[in-house]
Amino acid sequence: MPRVEFLIPNTGPSPNAAKSRSSAIITNRYGRFADCELNFRSGDPDLHIIYGANEAGKTTSLAAVSDLLFGFPQRSPYNFMFDYILLRVGAVLEDGSRTFACRRKKGTAGTLLDTNDAAIDEAPLASMLKGQTRETFSLSFSLDQDALRSGGKAMVEAKNDLGRTLFAAGSGLTGVADELKKLEGEADAIWAPTTSQRRSFTFAHRQLAEATKTIRDAALKPKSWSDARNAMLEAQAALNLARDARDVVQTELRAADRVRRLAPLVRLRDEQTETLLGYETIVDLSVQREDEAERVIREAEEAQRQRSTAEQLKADAENRRDKIEADPTLLEKADEIDQLIADGGAVAKAAQDLVRREAELVVAEALTRRLRAEAGPNADATPSRALAAKLRDLSRTHGENAAARRQIAESRNDLDDRRKRAQDRLDGASAAAASEALIDAVDAARALGSDADARCEGAGLRVEALASSLPALLTRLSPWTGGIDELLVLPEVGDEEI
Repeated sequence: MPRVEFLIPNTGPSPNAAKSRSSAIITNRYGRFADCELNFRSGDPDLHIIYGANEAGKTTSLAAVSDLLFGFPQRSPYNFMFDYILLRVGAVLEDGSRTFACRRKKGTAGTLLDTNDAAIDEAPLASMLKGQTRETFSLSFSLDQDALRSGGKAMVEAKNDLGRTLFAAGSGLTGVADELKKLEGEADAIWAPTTSQRRSFTFAHRQLAEATKTIRDAALKPKSWSDARNAMLEAQAALNLARDARDVVQTELRAADRVRRLAPLVRLRDEQTETLLGYETIVDLSVQREDEAERVIREAEEAQRQRSTAEQLKADAENRRDKIEADPTLLEKADEIDQLIADGGAVAKAAQDLVRREAELVVAEALTRRLRAEAGPNADATPSRALAAKLRDLSRTHGENAAARRQIAESRNDLDDRRKRAQDRLDGASAAAASEALIDAVDAARALGSDADARCEGAGLRVEALASSLPALLTRLSPWTGGIDELLVLPEVGDEEI
C-alpha cells in the first residue's frame, strides 16, 4: 500500500505540525477545516498516530481520505461550512519513488484535479490503489469503533463454531464459548419463544395481565361516567332552580321587611297630613317673613308687658291719688304752681349763665381799662360813622391778610419740610429710589394744582401791597395812635353797637 501524506488540519495546540516537512502544500476546504495540512515523514517504522479530543476532527479526516481516493458521495454531510462546489481535499501520494499530487472536488465527472484545479486522469491514482474500492479500503484501513463492533458481532454470530474458534484464537480469549453459553442460559431464563412458568418474562407478563385486568375492572365505565354526568347536570339544574326560587323569596322578604319598617312612618305621615288639612287657610311664610313675624310678635309681647306694667303703675298712682285729700286753695293756684315749676329750670340756667357772664365781664372790663389807658385823650372820642366803617374794613382786611400770611407761612414751612425730607431721601437712596421720590414729589406738586406758583405769587403781591398801604391807613385813624398789633387786640364793634 503506498504511503499517504494527507493534508488535514493540526488539531493540537502546538503549531509544530504545520512547520514539519511537506512535499506540497494544498489548500483544504472540508468539514470544519480550511487551509490546514498534516505532514507524514517517510522512514521506518512508517507508522503515524494522530490523536485528539472529542470533536477535534479525527472522523472528518478519515472520511476526507476516502472521499479523496474514491470521490465524494452524492450527499456529503461535510458541507456545513462550505457549499458543495467549494469542497476541496488534496494529498501527496508516494508509491516507491513515484509521487503523485492531486486534489478532489465534489461533482459527477472530472472531479480529480491537479494543484492548479485542472481536471486530470484517474489512471495514475487507480494504479496506486491496486484495485481497492471504498468498501475494501474502509474495512482494511478505515476502521473506527462502530466498524470494529459490527465486525466482531458478525464473527461471533457465525452459524458454526469456526468463526468463534477463529475469533478466540486470534484474540486469545479461549473462554468466549463458555461465557456465551452462560449468557444464553441467562437469556433463556428470561425469555424464549415457548412459554414456561420458570422464565421471569412469563411471570412478569402474567403479573402485567393481572394488573391490567384489575385496572380495567376498577376503572370507571363510560356508561357509569355518562350516567353520573347526567345526574350531575340534573342536580345542577335543580340547584339553579332552587337558587332562583330562593332569590325570589329573598326579594319578597326584603320588600315585606321594608313595608314593615315603613308602615309606622306612613301611618304617622297620613295622620299628620290629616291634621294639616285643618290649616289650609294658613299662609306659608318665607324665612325672611317668618323672622319678621317672630320679631313683631316679640315686640308685641314686650309692648303687652309694658302696657301691663303701665296699667299697674297707673292703678297704684290712682290709689295713691285717691288717698290724698285735695286742698281747694292749692287747686285754685294749680296753674301758678305749674308756671313756677316751669320757670324754675330757667332760673337755674340763668344762675349758671350769671356766673359765666360775670367772669366774661371782669375780663372785658380789664381789657377796656387797658385800651382806654392806651388811647389816652382819645379814649372818650366817638368816631364818626364813616370812620367806624373804614375801621371795620381795615380790621377785616387786616384779618384776611394776617390769615393769608399765616397760610402762606404754613405752606412755605410745609414745602420746606417736604423738600428737606425729599432731599434726605434722595441723598440716602439709590437711583431707582430717587426716581420714585421724584415721582412722589411730582405727584404732590400736581395735587397742589397747576396754578400753585401763580397763587403763591399773587398772595405775596397782595401782602406787599397791603403792607405798603398800612401806614397811611393807620394815620387816617387819628386821633387814635398805635400800630397794627395794638389795632388787632381792640374789641370788634358790631353794627348794632355802631
